[in-house]
Amino acid sequence: MDAKIIDRIISDISFLHESDRFFTSRSTEETCRRVEKLLREAGLEEVVTFKFPADGRTSYGGWMMPVSWDVEEATLSEILPGGEEKIFRRYTEEPCSLMLYSRPADKKAFLALPEEEDLAGKIVLNDRKFPSMLQNLRWLEQGAVGVISSVLGGSYLHEKGYEYLRDACQWLNFAMPHWAKEGDMFGFSITPAQGESFRKRLENGEKILLHADVKTLVHDKGFIPFITGVYRGESEEEVAAGGHLFEYGANDNASGPMTVLAILRRMKEKGIVPKRSFRFYCCFEVRSMQALLNCGKELLDTEKMLAGVDVDMVGKSLDKVVRTGGSRPFNPTFADILMNSIVEKHSYKVRQDQEDFSSMDNLFCEPASGGVPYTNFLMITAEPDYHKSSDTPDRLRRTDLENSYAMLEEYLMTLCNADGKTACLLADKVEQDCRRRLFQAAPEKRERVLEESFAALESLFRLVRYSSSEERSSVRERLEKGKKALEKEYDGLEKREFSCSTAFLGAYASRVPCKTVRGCFATEKYMPDPSKVPEKLLPEVHGWCASLWLTRLFYFMNGKYTLGELFRLLRLSGYTVKEEVFLEMVLFLEKDGMLLFR
Repeated sequence: MDAKIIDRIISDISFLHESDRFFTSRSTEETCRRVEKLLREAGLEEVVTFKFPADGRTSYGGWMMPVSWDVEEATLSEILPGGEEKIFRRYTEEPCSLMLYSRPADKKAFLALPEEEDLAGKIVLNDRKFPSMLQNLRWLEQGAVGVISSVLGGSYLHEKGYEYLRDACQWLNFAMPHWAKEGDMFGFSITPAQGESFRKRLENGEKILLHADVKTLVHDKGFIPFITGVYRGESEEEVAAGGHLFEYGANDNASGPMTVLAILRRMKEKGIVPKRSFRFYCCFEVRSMQALLNCGKELLDTEKMLAGVDVDMVGKSLDKVVRTGGSRPFNPTFADILMNSIVEKHSYKVRQDQEDFSSMDNLFCEPASGGVPYTNFLMITAEPDYHKSSDTPDRLRRTDLENSYAMLEEYLMTLCNADGKTACLLADKVEQDCRRRLFQAAPEKRERVLEESFAALESLFRLVRYSSSEERSSVRERLEKGKKALEKEYDGLEKREFSCSTAFLGAYASRVPCKTVRGCFATEKYMPDPSKVPEKLLPEVHGWCASLWLTRLFYFMNGKYTLGELFRLLRLSGYTVKEEVFLEMVLFLEKDGMLLFR
């Protein structure tokens, strides 16, 4: 690996971190300008930033687009007995100090432990549990004027070698309401060392008077961005790759997109013109991807996409684990199998996901969005600095960046030049993976696993969809051979009928629901006014995505299954929900226009 490549990746990450770490609407605009500059320098064409409303009201697929938010300054100080103020948290020195979407406030209040009965007019010290938006809102409803939190995510704080985390603070991007809401709610993030000191003093009976001076502006003039550009190949068919930006850290999130961009820049320097074009993108977490997919196909034509990968956090993996997957069981493809083989070849371990944390990052693969073979590439299981003030460019690990670059380059170059021979070679890997899944599946699940196996094999035909008729015929023959081999294996295995009554659905059991949204479903849109939601469904309404069963229901809802078949498919896939909740939620979402019956 040329050391200059890694130097440039770290330089690009640092360049973006300079603006991104402030995570305001103004800094987002500046980061967009910087990304566009880097893309054009790397030789990408058709560079554009799509802008979606950041108004705290608009929602796409149930995801609430956050309010626009800017900060002039925010300080947290202790008022000493003589009246002097000692500032110990300042936003402009450490942006992580201020909870995202804190409202403007100028409050002097005593500090209180969360277990105290009377919180009226006080600032709550959260030092025991990781803070949540719902918990903060409950404290504010009890009369508290603000919250400070000293809790860090993860378990590294008490491990040897990570003593520096005692002086770090958590970036809290989901602790204050991100929708339009009245009130002067605010929150600060302090260090574990500061939190321990405050608790000890409070337990000793000391009164601690704090002053929170928060100069922020909540408005609707900003935007949620999705930046994209094309590295032109011989054809219009595209291989897509990108990831998140617009968060505090260097590893999370700039490392992923900037590693992909380095691969494209290197191709430009070498004068490489691939068989297919590359579609590069940077999105605002899942939110701007949701907006893009639900604002019409004219923004981005997923029909052009052959396959792709969403890349997130590639600059540190202490346990050498890469998380991949995210499209099973609703869209099994060759993408994760190809990526897994490459990861293992580079001596990293694979953790394959099908949970929503990963699938929400792979929205191009969602059936309504194009069913593009997609996977994710993510290093998070051993990242001590995740969402902390310590996630800075100097803590990135060159060895992980080098290996991530190599693995992603092999994956992308395989796809951009894939032909019939590639498809047949990958069919061997897919068939082997599917055979393993068949053997490992419970007897009652084997029929479904066989269906998924056929889908994974069939996805390989995309590699030759614009090839000659001879090449397509050759690949078709290989895929049919693989299906017959798997079917023969299936016939020789024990099977058991999966029992699942759908009588409770009545006439709805035979009706076919069709979702009216694309991507990953969420229930955030109902959080600002839960009174509009039936009481029985309130536990299913929360921030960040939706309940697992509900998210999966929408992924499976492609207009081909009856409601009874969907309920059975959920149960077969291991997702449980009470029958009465299932039907009432479906009827509620139909009334709201999120789905309709055909």
